[in-house]
Amino acid sequence: MARYSNQEMIEAMRAEAEGGALSSYRYVQSDRRPGMQAIQKRFGSWPAALAAAGLKGPPRPARATDEEILESLRSASTDGRLSIAEYTASGRRPSANSVIKRFGTWSAAVKAAGLESPPMGRRRHSYSTEEALDAMRSVAVNGRLSRPFYDSSGCKPTGRTIADWFGSWSEAMKQAGLESLPAGRRPGAISRPPNAYRRADLIEALRRLAGDLGHVPTYQDMELADGVPDKHNYIAAFGSVRQALIAAGIEPGTTRDRLRARPKTTTRECLKCDDEFPSCGANNRLCERCRDANTREIDPAAYGGVII
Repeated sequence: MARYSNQEMIEAMRAEAEGGALSSYRYVQSDRRPGMQAIQKRFGSWPAALAAAGLKGPPRPARATDEEILESLRSASTDGRLSIAEYTASGRRPSANSVIKRFGTWSAAVKAAGLESPPMGRRRHSYSTEEALDAMRSVAVNGRLSRPFYDSSGCKPTGRTIADWFGSWSEAMKQAGLESLPAGRRPGAISRPPNAYRRADLIEALRRLAGDLGHVPTYQDMELADGVPDKHNYIAAFGSVRQALIAAGIEPGTTRDRLRARPKTTTRECLKCDDEFPSCGANNRLCERCRDANTREIDPAAYGGVII
């Protein structure tokens, strides 16, 4: 394998230089020997090799001014409107990301250039930027909103369309002037900021739910029940749902006790005395008094000492 001296490497670099400058990309594209990696290994780095050869790196492109960026946007538009996809496809510089960094948002850059943002939606419906923001505001509760909450509302345009258009859901929330809604909210729930309820109201709602269910309420029960503040309000007021149950005079019990609901009962007529009694199942057709009477009438000895 050929071994090049330092001078041979320097001469190879000078041969590819233009105007006393040489970039690593230009040297690699020349396919000249020795390779760039061999030069870097010999001199320690590419800038060190350039210094040894008396060369410099290529000049950095000048930073575009705001007006130059706006002019680039205008030249990429054909109908007074411009989207990120259209600008990127035009191949103009600076990049769309650089434009957004300079002006904060794509909508702000387009507006500064005297252009309009194209409507959102590519199929049967199209929406303007303001219509999308109004849709978000209409679903928001007390100025607060989350992506799952919006998606479950069925409102159009969809959350995905909005996020794609603004670059992210967070940016859309910022444009709409909304705050994030805590996780766990659901449509139909009483949605207020934590600590918006009095402790007495929270306790009353918890007692009412326990009475309706017939067992100790679980997290899921609280989430599904209409008109009951969700667990975040109880945690904010009492520290935990368990402490809220204790404050309401409800024994939390074990996990198994909380998850196991009491058996459902229905009123039936006793097959023997025709009196109505609470029955716990389809096979429970005798009232307690008649069952006791049947037990006393049976001679255990006749059944081998076993009462059936």
